[in-house]
Amino acid sequence: MNGFKLGQPGFINIRGTNGTGKSFMMRQFITEGATLHNIEDLNCAYYDCGTHYVIGSYANSCGGLDGVKGTHHETKNPDGMRSYESGQKAIMRLAKEKTVFAEGLIFSGTFKGTQEVFDELKAAGVPMFVFTIDIELDAAIESVMERRVKKGNVEPMNIDNVISVFMRSYVTYNKCVDYGMHAYKGDRDAVKQAIHGVLEGVKPTLTQEKVDMDKLNAYLKTMKGKEVVPTQAQIDTHLPKPTTNSLFGFF
Repeated sequence: MNGFKLGQPGFINIRGTNGTGKSFMMRQFITEGATLHNIEDLNCAYYDCGTHYVIGSYANSCGGLDGVKGTHHETKNPDGMRSYESGQKAIMRLAKEKTVFAEGLIFSGTFKGTQEVFDELKAAGVPMFVFTIDIELDAAIESVMERRVKKGNVEPMNIDNVISVFMRSYVTYNKCVDYGMHAYKGDRDAVKQAIHGVLEGVKPTLTQEKVDMDKLNAYLKTMKGKEVVPTQAQIDTHLPKPTTNSLFGFF
């Protein structure tokens, strides 16, 4: 399928495991002068960038679909929409008006929600492109550790959770391909280039080849249970160095 022009109805979904740079890339689509709004009945923030919408607020590090609040509250509104449902409904609604961009770690590993959005938009004649940023596990671990160090956490990290999220992102990618979605994968630069091409009406040239899950599973099993520690370079770069100033400096 060829792409479409920026501003036309359509949905661009950027996906990937921890540390792939999804939020970094999405922030580049929030144009200067964009206005932040909230869909009240969904309690879902979004940016109106003129030609397009970006789902979720990026005021904090956890932005995009992962930062959508939804209307569910354990005590005040136990029957309300949870965050992931609210974000999906926002995509379905806004992508019928003009181009929508969205990313999120949870959505990246959830096929059911992705399928619901795809089916809704397909029925309305709205194109949807799914781009998975492809990285090695070591790079994902390094990125997660770097974030921890930036927050002052230099304790050893068990990587089982990173492995689990890594696995889910590729399981979901394979399911998207099998379902007939316009699902592609590539490194961050290739995905960025492909998105710009889609918005000029160009069909992506990225691969739709499925991941060999047997091979990936075998590798990930060898990594489970391991702990990693931050490198000295990460500590030196992201943690403030102790000062030598003291009262003795006045004497």
